Amino acid sequence: MSDFGREEFEEQWAAQVGRFAMALGEIEWATDILLAAANCPFKKDASLAVRLSLLRENIVNLKPGIGAELERVVAVADELRDRRNSVLHSGIGFNIFTDGNEVAIEAFINDRRDKYKGIDLDSMRCLAAQAQQLSKEFWAVVLTQTGI
Repeated sequence: MSDFGREEFEEQWAAQVGRFAMALGEIEWATDILLAAANCPFKKDASLAVRLSLLRENIVNLKPGIGAELERVVAVADELRDRRNSVLHSGIGFNIFTDGNEVAIEAFINDRRDKYKGIDLDSMRCLAAQAQQLSKEFWAVVLTQTGI
């Protein structure tokens, strides 16, 4: 919990949500490149869930030796994709505490689906870092596949 101005508060949340969303966008781009490399027809406007499923089905059409790593990163991406939907389609909820003298605010993702409870700012930082690391790992697979 912390007690600071609304502007600073919003900037901290916006930075972490933005890092998380951008990393997932990079993963979507890498997914599309791998689907094209697997000669898998897909619609660019298909959901990430659909494209990740297609990628799983078409791993055999990619270079030998990347299957296990690709399976791993796709599984993590699928989990983060679902969290992304909660993060981006829910607001920030607040609990306000006071001891009569000072006020403290606890903020969290107010998941409209009640699926992911307890995503506070520290958890959001961790999710953003996890997504950024996963993006790097996804792009390592793309580089292995394309030989660039």
